[in-house]
Amino acid sequence: MSKCPRCENELREVVVSTSTGSRTAVEACLDGCAGIWVGKEDLLAGLQPAMSDELLHVQSGAGEQHSTRFDFLEVEEARRCGPKVVLTPEQLEKYIQCIRCGKEMMRYRWNLTSVVILDECPEGHGIWVDAGEIMQMREFLQVETADSGKQDDVRARLAQVKAEYELNARRGGRRLNGESPLSWLFGILFKNGL
Repeated sequence: MSKCPRCENELREVVVSTSTGSRTAVEACLDGCAGIWVGKEDLLAGLQPAMSDELLHVQSGAGEQHSTRFDFLEVEEARRCGPKVVLTPEQLEKYIQCIRCGKEMMRYRWNLTSVVILDECPEGHGIWVDAGEIMQMREFLQVETADSGKQDDVRARLAQVKAEYELNARRGGRRLNGESPLSWLFGILFKNGL
């Protein structure tokens, strides 16, 4: 087994289900910071960290009873109290090395507008998911789903804005409501909370 790239505790293998119904083994820092290594093979097998109840369970230590749903009774005991090593924001911002090749991992924002920053091997070996990030992904997806009606309204209004802008451009480019087209568009976006 490998060492955790954040707190250097031993990673332990945890078998989880994928979205395709197959099983795959990830490596989790059960005795330390609760981070999880999701390898390329896990991703190819259909594992989606944001959607995996089992990975969320591993990170959160949820449930005080042994569960037959998951094949990792050790996880229950190891995760009962949550992370044993709590990392500071400064520690979480540090670049880490891939547990497979040792190269410095790249950092990227998951889903562009979320707060989750994942670490990815530049050679494609896998990603590191820090403690709490799966829950943050879930919360982001819930808000995004709840706001989908608002997004549809804004998209419809933007389509209307585009049509009005094109019509005005064909009529000689008059300004909309006395404003430049960009000022008018930005006013609409800010008014709609975007």
